[in-house]
Order: sequence, then C-alpha cells, then structure tokens
Amino acid sequence: MTKRREKVPVELENLVNSNATKLTEAVNALRSGKSLEAALQGLKSIAASITPRARSAPGCQVDVLATCTGEWGNVVVEAGHVYFTTSLGIERVAKDGTQREVCVPCVKGLRELEVHGNEIFWTTRGGTVARWRMGSGGAPEVISAMDLGLTSFKPEGLAADDHSLYFGDGGSKGIYRLNRKDGRVARIATVPHRIYGLAIDGSEVFAYDMYSMAVTAVSAQGALRTVIAPSERVFNGGAGFAMDATLVYVARSEVFLCGPKTGGEVTVLKGSPVSPGGLAVDANHLYWLDLAGSGIARMPRTSGERELLAWNQGNFSGGFTQDEESLYWLCWGTANDTAELKRMRKT
Repeated sequence: MTKRREKVPVELENLVNSNATKLTEAVNALRSGKSLEAALQGLKSIAASITPRARSAPGCQVDVLATCTGEWGNVVVEAGHVYFTTSLGIERVAKDGTQREVCVPCVKGLRELEVHGNEIFWTTRGGTVARWRMGSGGAPEVISAMDLGLTSFKPEGLAADDHSLYFGDGGSKGIYRLNRKDGRVARIATVPHRIYGLAIDGSEVFAYDMYSMAVTAVSAQGALRTVIAPSERVFNGGAGFAMDATLVYVARSEVFLCGPKTGGEVTVLKGSPVSPGGLAVDANHLYWLDLAGSGIARMPRTSGERELLAWNQGNFSGGFTQDEESLYWLCWGTANDTAELKRMRKT
C-alpha cells in the first residue's frame, strides 16, 4: 500500500526554499574568500525568518518603550515614569516611551529595584543596599554587611513606604528597616523561612519564600504572623507573589495559592499558571509572565479560565510590574542580543 503524501503548505515550502538559497549564499561567501561578516549576515537572516513572531490577542497591543544591549534586570513604575536596570545603570523612560535618561550610571551587579517618591533604592550581587535621592547630585548611600554587623550579607527583597525602606538578608533570614529620614537601620525580625520578596501593607511587612510558598507578616514591633504556612513540597520553576486589599497570592510552578492577609484558610485556585515568572493583581484579574510560552496570561482574581494575552514575546529577564492601565516587563529581543522594555495596555 502506498503511503499518502501530505501536501506541504505553500508558506512552509516558500520558507524552506528561501532559507536554502540563503544558506547556499552564506557557504559560497566563505568558500570564495569573502568576509566572514557577509556569511554571518546570511545566517542571521535565516535565524530571523524562522524565529516565532511576537503575537498578542485582539485588543492587546504590545509596545516597545525602550531597547538596549547588555544586561537587563528589574522594572518599577512610579508616577509618570518606568524605571529599569540595564548594564548602563538605572534608567527611566516616560510611560509613552519618550524622555529616556540614565538616573544612576555605572551601577554594577544590580539585582532588585524600588522607587518611592524622589528616592531610588537598589541591591547588588556584591551584598549591598543603596539609595539615591533624585536631583541631589550627591553620591548614593550604601549599606553593607559591616553596617549591619554581619560577616556576610545577601540582600533579598525591597519594599518602601513614605517613612521606611525594608529589606531582607537571605543568609540570616533577617528583616531590616531603614528610616528614610535619619538613615538609621534596625533589624526588626527574623522569619522562619527563606526570603525571596517583600511587600508592605499598612504597618506590616509581608515576607515571601518562593521555595516553600510561605508568607509571613511582620509587624512594626517585629511580631510574626503566619499568612501561608510553608509547604512540605519543594517547588521548582517560575514563581510570583502579589497582594490586593484583602488577599495574598502565591504562584509557583503549576500551583496557585490564595489566602487572606489576616491568615486563615488557603485556597488552591483553578486555572493555575504554568511556569509563572512574576505576578500582579488588580481589581479584576491576576496577571503573570508565562515562561513556558514566553507570554502574558491572566485569569479572574479568585478562580477561572487561564487566558493568554500575548505570546512569543522573547525570553523574560526578570522584571514584571503594572499600573492601573498597563503591564510592563523586560525581555530579550529576537535579534543581536537586544533587550526590550515592553508595555501592554489592559483590556
């Protein structure tokens, strides 16, 4: 019996034929002694043609606010600007993509970023926390292990309000508070789990551990309160942490948990994410980076169907945030190792 031959789609056939020609031209360029650059340009053209194109659902327009080559990290929205970290330092751009500028140049090993009012805060892989007042013209203030009385310091988590900056130490599991007015630093608590992120709600600081999915609330006086107890299971894959007015949300791998800030019953949400790379919540939806599909997904706050809003957006570099109107994230582009700061308006 003769096996029926499937018809090759015209678009695929044209793509194969076109790239075969380009590959032949690149090989001939090398054989004929032409420059290596000419051959590489041909190969880059082939790669670009077979790279999945960025897509988005109807009504979900994705805009590129800024591009840069080199290392990118976190992204924060404050007032009318989007702040982000690059190999150049800490930069910002207006929400419409104009007026881009470097705020703090030549900062090496940037990790986490926070902006509140007229101050920028950041941590480094070298084990420091720093702050800089915009428009001051002075040098940044730096906090190191010596200032904290530690032999080593691994800063984890940053969260600021009008009066204080909070940060954690991944080694000792300590939570520290910096008085923004007089610059004094005090250790206020030690949490029973690792620290991956911090968030402020009123007079409490919430510490999150992505490995056990635990969340602990810390009062201004240092009292601890369990919000989500540590899981016996060790989770791998992407992670996310977010809060709204009454609930705490934790995403890890394929698991999505939700619990009241005051403590109590924890719910496993339906429509769970796949490899989340960040998490945000507003009045209606949960949003997250979908690492598996290089996209942006959402679902109703308390449970529902997962909806993919954008996909093939590139490899995410770690930053994801929101304001009332839009989502913002950082990712690697599809050509020449170019990184991109992207924005998508909520629908």
